[in-house]
Amino acid sequence: MKTTEFFKEAAQRATAETPPFWRKVQNIGLVILTAGTIAVNLPFLPAVVLTAAPYMITVGVIMSGQSQLTKVPQGQETGKLSTIAKIVNFFINIFKKQ
Repeated sequence: MKTTEFFKEAAQRATAETPPFWRKVQNIGLVILTAGTIAVNLPFLPAVVLTAAPYMITVGVIMSGQSQLTKVPQGQETGKLSTIAKIVNFFINIFKKQ
């Protein structure tokens, strides 16, 4: 794949619609990113929080970026949606246990 083709594909993925599950992942990533950014800017927080804040920022950026670029390819909607459904059910079961 040529570099220009790669960037065209990335631009198409970034502007295409995101599936519902990945929108939720993206929102969770944005919340983690925001919390980490706030924690970095509040120096009176405990050292543990200040140590974890850069990691929170990194995780939030990766989650948001990955979910924005994750798309269901044309012609493979059925197979990919079933995989996404399994992932959604996995996270729902985790949240139910808490």
